[in-house]
Amino acid sequence: MQKKEKLQELASLVQYLPFDGIVLKKSSSAPLVPDLDGSVSLYNPSTKKVHKIKLNKLILFISSGRILQDGEKILHRNMQEDDFRVQNLEVVDEDVYNLIREAYKNISYGIQVTMHRTDKLAYNLQWYEDGVKRNRVIYDSSVANRMQVKLKLKYSKILTKYCVFD
Repeated sequence: MQKKEKLQELASLVQYLPFDGIVLKKSSSAPLVPDLDGSVSLYNPSTKKVHKIKLNKLILFISSGRILQDGEKILHRNMQEDDFRVQNLEVVDEDVYNLIREAYKNISYGIQVTMHRTDKLAYNLQWYEDGVKRNRVIYDSSVANRMQVKLKLKYSKILTKYCVFD
């Protein structure tokens, strides 16, 4: 079965409320609740099969008729993976998606200045870059703080370019 046909079949089993971001089963009017990886299981009574699909992919198809291509990901623009409103979902390239996730990780908790473990006059600056945790030893606290601010500014620019925070 082709992707589009499968998505059309699954879309016929649900009702999507785009401004609330809620997907309801047509058979029971119960909202679909995704599991930890964002997937939902739908039972099709006509084929007697259970289909598992990412809820954001199903919503993208229902709202725009679009199917994700290879190398594309769905970005939740407010970085809340449980917000399925149509205005919160955007399709981006996989490289851009990874850059945004890394920037969010750095702004949330990744960029840190700490005291060096053995040298009392040194500081460790830590951050994530290209999926790897980076570490730089700096021997002046003001320089370490300035570099921390520069990194936060760099990653906050990436987030403000693609994301919307209320």
